[in-house]
Order: sequence, then structure tokens, then C-alpha cells
Amino acid sequence: MSLLKVNNLHVAYGKIPAVTDLSFAVNDGQIVALVGANGAGKSTVLKTIVGVVKPISGSIFFSGTDITSWSADRRVRAGIVLVPEGRQIFTTLSVYENLLVGAYHRRDEQLRHDFEWVYTLFPVLKERAHQTAGTLSGGEQQMLALGRALMARPKLLLLDEPSLGLAPLVVREIYQMITNICKTGITVLLVEQNINIIIHLVDYVYVMQTGELKLHGTPQEVFTGEDIKRAYLGG
Repeated sequence: MSLLKVNNLHVAYGKIPAVTDLSFAVNDGQIVALVGANGAGKSTVLKTIVGVVKPISGSIFFSGTDITSWSADRRVRAGIVLVPEGRQIFTTLSVYENLLVGAYHRRDEQLRHDFEWVYTLFPVLKERAHQTAGTLSGGEQQMLALGRALMARPKLLLLDEPSLGLAPLVVREIYQMITNICKTGITVLLVEQNINIIIHLVDYVYVMQTGELKLHGTPQEVFTGEDIKRAYLGG
């Protein structure tokens, strides 16, 4: 079953087209990757899904409901949460305060339970709960960004370049955590340039080039041949 469906999406910045006639779907429980070279429009797609960028035309369906006209805040409350490129944590706040910000829209009684859940997934965050977030390492900051997003209780987690600027060992750790998050029932749509990281981890891949969808399939179907990597991924 498709949790997310994007139909004939067109997005532009002024007169400059960023995404052209893009259609794709993300099934419930999957980890799906949106890949392509710099400038392909991947981040724009995530920002449009979460409601930060408004499309010129096209539609977005979430759990069968047309959310194209919904505000970004309403989409978060419905369960669509973005971890942006560069993490964008609040560096002057503590780890605990950053996590609390992630739950800003919630008024339920499960808040304490979810803190413990996030601390179980990321034990280092519990150890550093009262530490200023800006003093964390890059990998720890990425964990905090993930934890903050989870505090919003997402059904669909959007990740923009979660490996950016991290050492290879840390990247493998982060992606193992993403796999563990998906096993809890959260669907993941991520943007990534390093295909060597995701080839064995994701269920399905969409390849974009200059705002258009060029290829799609399983990683084994898509990532075959150096000609494909050079043509669409800048490899």
C-alpha cells in the first residue's frame, strides 16, 4: 500500500524549473531512496512534500488523502517529518531541549515514553542530555536530528543527505540506526548521493536528473553499469 503518492509534480524557483512532471510512490514500511547528482531537484522534492516549498502544479497524497494544500504544520501533525540537510539542530540549546522542540505540537501523555524510546535508540543522547548541542560531534548531532524528528511521532520520515560530512564509520552507524527506525514501523524516504552506502539498505530507488525522473527500480536493477552512474549520478 502506498503511504505517499506524488503525481505530476512541477516546482520552480521564480522562472527556473526545479522539478518537472515528477510522479512516484513510497509504500508503507519501505526505505526508499531519491538519488541523483547535485542540482537534480532531490532536496526540493522533500521540501515540497513537507510543505516548505509550494508546487506550481501536481498533487501529493498521504495515506490516501490529498495534502497538496495543507500547511507544513498540519503535515507534521499528520506524521510527515523532515530531517534537513546539515541537521540544523539548535546549537545553543541542550540535547534534551532539542528533543523537546521536536515534540512542540504534541499534548499527549506518551511524551516521557518517547524520550525513553529515543534514548534507547541513541544511548549517547541520554548520556549527553544536558550538554549543549553545539558541542556534540557531527555524528552525535545527526543522531540528535534524527531523535528530534522521532519525537514528532512520524509515520513518514524524510532524510536529506544524512551522511553529509560524516566519517565512513559513523555513516555506517547512522544508516544502521535508520534501518532500526524503519523496523519500528516508520517509513523512510531519503535523499543520498553516495550510492555505495544505500545499495544494500534500501528497498527501492528513484533516480532524478535535472528535475526529472529518469530511472526507478530496486537497487540491483538501477545500480548496474558504470554508464548509468556516470549519466545520472555524476559517478
